[in-house]
Amino acid sequence: MLAKIKELLQKKPDLKAKEIAKKIGEDKKSVNSFLYANPNVFVIDESYLWSLVVTSELVIKFENKWIDCNSFEASINNSGSLLESEHNSIVFVVPEKCRILLETAARLLALCNQLVGKEKVIKIDFSKCKNTLSYFDRMGFFEHLDARVCVIPKRPAVSKSKTYKGNSKALVEFGAVNPKNPNKVLINQLTDSFIQQSDNGYEAAASTVFGELIGNIKEHSESSVPGFAALQKYEGKRKHIQTIISDSGLGIAATLK
Repeated sequence: MLAKIKELLQKKPDLKAKEIAKKIGEDKKSVNSFLYANPNVFVIDESYLWSLVVTSELVIKFENKWIDCNSFEASINNSGSLLESEHNSIVFVVPEKCRILLETAARLLALCNQLVGKEKVIKIDFSKCKNTLSYFDRMGFFEHLDARVCVIPKRPAVSKSKTYKGNSKALVEFGAVNPKNPNKVLINQLTDSFIQQSDNGYEAAASTVFGELIGNIKEHSESSVPGFAALQKYEGKRKHIQTIISDSGLGIAATLK
């Protein structure tokens, strides 16, 4: 029962005992007794709403600008290794004028999924920046974000990525990469989009590169957690194509050892 209630309150805090009992399929009286018997894990407020005890919360606020990987790493650098942090709750705050590049969204996605795997309470606060929340929805970010991660104000009820998937030539939405069975369809999508945004002469090279990188997830990640890949072309002063291929495996150093 402990694991069920913790997982539920990580995804949706501030619930009454009867709501918790209904969602986990247990008797209300038993759930209520269990909650009161574990004051070091669960806390109740004046409205009789239960949530997890937050012993230590770390708030990381991104800068009010376009966030690339360097800016992202700078934002979390002073907090040390989040995976080894003593904080049991971490909140990522996206301010009003913050815009997050694809490469940075991929790092945030992988990090959040890894952190909840360490049983940390993770929140991403988009309440001041609905534009970025909408962009993440369109690219399929939330489809691959662990359900235990709390999204503020809330996760989109209907995924724009599913609704408009494949409608943009400049975007390949986040796609899952199964470590045991690389997604050949995704490799083709990345290749097709890349050559459409560049030149047909790159078809063989692009297919080889994407195939090798995605194949490496199967060969070397040694993880059952799905990886993911995506692509986007950016216009403006510095036109470029960003492609990300990510997994939650052991990493290069550990694999070589």
